Amino acid sequence: MYRSLESGSHNEEIKIDLVSIEKGLEEGSIIEIFPTEIDLKTGQRLRYFADHRSLENRFIKLFNGGVEEAENELANVQKISKANKHLSIVTPLSEYKKDGIIAVCYPFIDGVNLQLCFEQLKGTSELTQIAKEAIRQSSTLSVNSETIGLKDYVAAPKFLMGYPFSLDDFDGQIFSEINKAYLPFWILRRNICNAFPGYSLDRHSRNVLVGKDNTLHHIDFEVATKDSPFFDFVKIIRNGPDSTFSLSKAIWNDAIKYPKEFCYQLNPFTENEERELVEFFMHNRFPSYDGDTESFANVYEIVAAHTHLFYISKYLRRYSVAPSETKPIAEARLHYHIIGYLALADKLFQVNNLHGDLLKGVSNSVSVEQTLKLNSLVLELANNFIDQNAK
Repeated sequence: MYRSLESGSHNEEIKIDLVSIEKGLEEGSIIEIFPTEIDLKTGQRLRYFADHRSLENRFIKLFNGGVEEAENELANVQKISKANKHLSIVTPLSEYKKDGIIAVCYPFIDGVNLQLCFEQLKGTSELTQIAKEAIRQSSTLSVNSETIGLKDYVAAPKFLMGYPFSLDDFDGQIFSEINKAYLPFWILRRNICNAFPGYSLDRHSRNVLVGKDNTLHHIDFEVATKDSPFFDFVKIIRNGPDSTFSLSKAIWNDAIKYPKEFCYQLNPFTENEERELVEFFMHNRFPSYDGDTESFANVYEIVAAHTHLFYISKYLRRYSVAPSETKPIAEARLHYHIIGYLALADKLFQVNNLHGDLLKGVSNSVSVEQTLKLNSLVLELANNFIDQNAK
């Protein structure tokens, strides 16, 4: 069984100032475990270390820049941990701050991230079991966050207007045209948040770890956004692969013709399993929802398409600036989210067919013509990327 378990007590103090980190790197007792990552929204550089200086391994996350985001994570994780003692929230053991750099030492979790676990369990009955437990815990975290005064994530101004593609990062008419076409859908997004409000806490499938005892452990609470729990749900089950792959131009052309088939090949969940999880989320997080299941599923598909589009922007940026060792995974996730959006493009028309009092503010938010325009532009962007990058 996949379960929840309160984190154990860790009293041992570990020195994690910059001198001790550099010394540990020289000695080999501290090992950098991922390439340096640049958060393009904040400009901060993130580095991750495995610290083997004690009998219990430690994990060090170093923020260079983006101090506000780091301090949000420290404040939020403590509040969330206190409000959710029955869940395993990975909390800091110690921290170090100096000159715009924050290093945080966490207990090391021996296991894999949830996305990799999904991929390993694909085709087994355990897959939906662990997914439901992750959804249940994510919903619990969302509900319990309403009254504890979290530090809300505040995006940089260029990300606040609902534009998928910042023109500071993307140069080309296609990006400005997509931004313009997307504006009605940003209003649709807001209407969905009004209909299904609550916190999302970035509970995507790489921010949940599965320990060797099958306990789920939650990490990384830098982002807390009062919008809708729908976004955490989508990020759990449609976050993209943890492995790398590349598509030839011939396969890309087939993927664009048959995006739904390709999407479910890349997804750990079948279409039926995904629908089962949507219904589980509906009953678990919104038990008072009294509309029909089909309309709820349509809202999920609209949110998923929105999320895919913003992930296309994220991984297209990352693909364009990534060092060689991280470019393949950025490419694989970019491929997945392009195909994921195209697979749901027709579902955006369902906004005109939603039923139920709760969805009155959502239904008919965008016209057929506006949907056709956005879909054609995203398809054009996909074709442009294929022409320039596919082999």
